[in-house]
Amino acid sequence: MAKSSRLRRVLSGLVCAAMLVAALGATVLWARSYSHCDVLWRQRGPGDRLEITSEFGLLVFEWEKPLASAPEDQWIYFDKPLPRRFHQPRGPLGFGFYHESVRHYLLEPPTPVWGVTLPHLFLVIVLAMPGIAWLVRRRREVLRQIRGRDGLCPQCGYDLRGSTSGICPECGTPSAAP
Repeated sequence: MAKSSRLRRVLSGLVCAAMLVAALGATVLWARSYSHCDVLWRQRGPGDRLEITSEFGLLVFEWEKPLASAPEDQWIYFDKPLPRRFHQPRGPLGFGFYHESVRHYLLEPPTPVWGVTLPHLFLVIVLAMPGIAWLVRRRREVLRQIRGRDGLCPQCGYDLRGSTSGICPECGTPSAAP
């Protein structure tokens, strides 16, 4: 039982550390988004449907409808110009949904595009919260262990070395050994 508990604690620590690193990466991406347009996932041709960009403090996910007809081999595929989200209306706190169209081939009708925008701050908070909560929990566990080892109340830190009752007079927590 103790082995599985220790393994679970180590794994949760690793996952939370990875989330904190991801939150740090999202913070860097957020700061960079005001001076650069980073394309995290780019459409390479007519078969690709998803595009993810980081621009103007937002993470933008776009999904494109498949073409109505197959393009000719000699037709040239035109990428979407980037950055594009600056002119888009933003919803509350930067969240937004939009629908527009884009033309990849001159002889084809425009292709419908749906998009979702998420503020980088939201992503940073979602990624950082589990890691921060784990760090706080771990700090409390370590403090309790240190206090118990030094003859202090594990809850409040009151010196119990002269106490014989086995209960902390400060907070009422029962101690392991009087």
